[in-house]
Amino acid sequence: MEQLQLERDIEKYFSDLKTLEEMRKKKTKGVTIVHINKNLLNTTHPCRVETEDGKVWYCKSVKFLGNTEMKFKPDNPRPCGARLWLETGFPVEMEDPKTYSEVRK
Repeated sequence: MEQLQLERDIEKYFSDLKTLEEMRKKKTKGVTIVHINKNLLNTTHPCRVETEDGKVWYCKSVKFLGNTEMKFKPDNPRPCGARLWLETGFPVEMEDPKTYSEVRK
């Protein structure tokens, strides 16, 4: 009986881990995320903006048009590696938005 319970506990543990990993990889819907891409720090477009529809833009500056929350999660970074970022559910204005390939030219 104990063996069966142990097997269930192990199965649940790995199931929970899988669910957490899937949640971490999912895009946050309805939220725009902004951070600085340190690899582009010496370019004219270091601000990385991930819009609520999942598109990624790089720009010179970002103006937030509503409440914004700063998050610092060194133990749980974003999939892109960012540990510090800004999140807002409001629109943002980007100065000269470009794609990654346009910035790297």
